[in-house]
Amino acid sequence: MLSEPQLQRYSRQLLLPEIGGAGQERLLAARVEVEGEGVAAETLRAYLAAAGVETGVGGQRVGSTQGARWVLDDVGIAWAAEGGPCGDCLSATLAEVPRPPDWARAAVVQASGALAASQVLLWLAGSPPKSSGAYLAWPEAARRPVVPRSGCSCG
Repeated sequence: MLSEPQLQRYSRQLLLPEIGGAGQERLLAARVEVEGEGVAAETLRAYLAAAGVETGVGGQRVGSTQGARWVLDDVGIAWAAEGGPCGDCLSATLAEVPRPPDWARAAVVQASGALAASQVLLWLAGSPPKSSGAYLAWPEAARRPVVPRSGCSCG
């Protein structure tokens, strides 16, 4: 049961049908270890903490979570539902994306962390991905399909 201060603090999240009260309780009980350094990872940590998720060593690893896999890159996040493409195929999908020009890099990297946070928060709140895909902060915040690489055992 959420306390009165928690109801006030997380009131916007409670209104979202994908999260609601039960999802917020799951977020408050979650502990996630975000691997990696840099602006995208720091942005992800900040968004998770603001949503009530404890971040730190010993939590569920972003990159290998129950029922889903996630790969965070400077240009976006790729994920696979259970039984979907492997982490190497997710990384390959992001590697194929053209890198942003220097003038746009800082904004794109920060947006990548924010996109990652939205996907991970929905998963932690009880709305796991039903398919594989990638949300990209560059170019134009496109959604891109993730498919197994030719010859990979995951496909």
